[in-house]
Amino acid sequence: MMNGLRTSRTATSPFLSALLLFLITLVANFYLQPNLFELRALNSNLRIFLPAMLLAAGQAIVVIGGGIDLFGRNGLYDQRRPCYSDSSRVVT
Repeated sequence: MMNGLRTSRTATSPFLSALLLFLITLVANFYLQPNLFELRALNSNLRIFLPAMLLAAGQAIVVIGGGIDLFGRNGLYDQRRPCYSDSSRVVT
C-alpha cells in the first residue's frame, strides 16, 4: 500500500501486464495453429513477420530515445534560417 491507496501488482510491475498479454496471445495462437512450435511453422512465421518485428523494434527505439523531430524544434532547423527579430540585423 502506498499513501493509503492499494496498488495492484500490475501497476507496480508493468512488465506483468505485457507478459500476461503475451501468454494469452500465445495460447490463442497455439489453439488456432496446433503445429505452432514445429520447426517448419516457426521458420514460416519468422519469414513472414520478421520485417514487421524489425520495424517495430526500430520504431520503439526512436520513440523511447526522443526520436526524430519532424517539426524542426531541435534547434538545427532554426539555426539555418535567418532570425528577423534580432535588432543587429536589418532585412531590406
